[in-house]
Amino acid sequence: MKKKYFLSAIALCGLMTLASCGSDDDPIPEKGGDEPEVAAGEQVIILDMQDTDVLSTKSRPLYSTSNKGAELVTDVKVLVFKTETDNQKKLVNVIYLEDWANTSSDYNYGRKRKFKLTGDNKLDKDGEYTFIAVGQQEGDGQDPKPYKIYRNRDATTTDGTNIPDFLKDFNASTNSYTWNSSTKVGDGFILTEATTDADAKRKGEIFSGQSIPVTLKVDKGFTLDIVLKRQVAGILGYFSRIPAYVKNANATDDGNTSYTAVKSIRLVASGKNNQLDLTHQLDIQKDDTAPDNGDMDGVIKPIENVMNGFNAEQTKDAKFESSDIDDAYVVYTIDLTKWFPGGFDEGNSAWNPEAIINSETGDPFEGANYGSSSRGTHLLGNTAAWVNAIDAANATVKLATGSVFAGEFTIPFSKVDKTQTLQLQLLDKDGNILKSWSVKLDVASQKGDDSADVYSIYRNHLYQLGKRGDGDDPDKPGTDPDEPQPLDKDQELVIKINDQWEFIHDMEIE
Repeated sequence: MKKKYFLSAIALCGLMTLASCGSDDDPIPEKGGDEPEVAAGEQVIILDMQDTDVLSTKSRPLYSTSNKGAELVTDVKVLVFKTETDNQKKLVNVIYLEDWANTSSDYNYGRKRKFKLTGDNKLDKDGEYTFIAVGQQEGDGQDPKPYKIYRNRDATTTDGTNIPDFLKDFNASTNSYTWNSSTKVGDGFILTEATTDADAKRKGEIFSGQSIPVTLKVDKGFTLDIVLKRQVAGILGYFSRIPAYVKNANATDDGNTSYTAVKSIRLVASGKNNQLDLTHQLDIQKDDTAPDNGDMDGVIKPIENVMNGFNAEQTKDAKFESSDIDDAYVVYTIDLTKWFPGGFDEGNSAWNPEAIINSETGDPFEGANYGSSSRGTHLLGNTAAWVNAIDAANATVKLATGSVFAGEFTIPFSKVDKTQTLQLQLLDKDGNILKSWSVKLDVASQKGDDSADVYSIYRNHLYQLGKRGDGDDPDKPGTDPDEPQPLDKDQELVIKINDQWEFIHDMEIE
């Protein structure tokens, strides 16, 4: 795959050094390298956290694509399963890794770490073993909050814990936990706790991965990789030339009263899930370093399309334009008054001249020309009134002047039959829909039973309107390929696929 390098997200964590632990049972950490040197009988595990698939650092919302952040992840758990005679996988060990930032190294696709199993952690019984790892950034006061996780069938959906405490007291002699691979989402071994209403508004990233099975040889030595990838999807909106007004449907002339001011941009979706299955179909996650997906059989595999979210949100909080009732979920809302502060006259529900540019020239109106112009030619974008409204949250984010931006990670969800998946809307000050676009999936991107309007949202896929995940130069915001999507068009919005995460879906007006 062609790779591009962006802000990334929550990845794995590292290991405690021998000097700091003083126990022969702790895994021996080594900085990540391309080819580990393995002596006879050594058991070496390499953790590959692939974060160049894009976006977000420090558990922050999805804003930019300019910095990597795998080094900011703190904690990971590695679970070791032994295949029993009945083909069930029995949990035999849990290894806690921390201090990822100081014990991992950069590589082409993110951060990596290798370590050796020693002491009681070393596998000594013949048989087949499989490893699962899960990691994210842990800490107090994060926005978004870290996910809480739990062992399926061991707790309720609200009994999750952080990664350091997950299976903290596991003892193979007294605990008998099995993992049965299932094709049903929600039946996996590790699940995230159901998000609350507050948490659901802003989600972070979490990574997980699975090794290929390894069979102990005579000397008990082996080397294996665990490729961890992002288990959530990302949705971005990056817009310019935003209509300041929309003409009323029943208007008979072109006067000011025939137009209603636009105050916000909203993206809504047909589905929303509140939990992640962190072990669902992990075996199909392959390393991106080889053109044949890493198994060296010479066959190029298709990009994976996996929906690993479950527990659908019951309360809808938005509607599609054609509906009279709430039948959709808000993905993000951009309050335009925060990007053009002081530019909106609340009393008259109108935009002031300092926020407006001429749709025909792209320049501010001159003097009396503003008063004599039609509101149909008024666009938001005057740099005199514009501020970067996300600077306070992330000072590294650079945007084209006059543009607006939103980004959120989301738990993947399945399509709803006969209902469009995404719709972009312009709203007035009371939240009424003034105009909408159906966000379509182009033909080349449609997989399986997906269609142009009705498609699932998959893990590790990026869905974007405007180009922020296509190799943008943060020092040249607003220039190709960093390019906001103009909204002064009437055409449909179309998603096009690029190979950034598993996919980047570039939504454009054509």
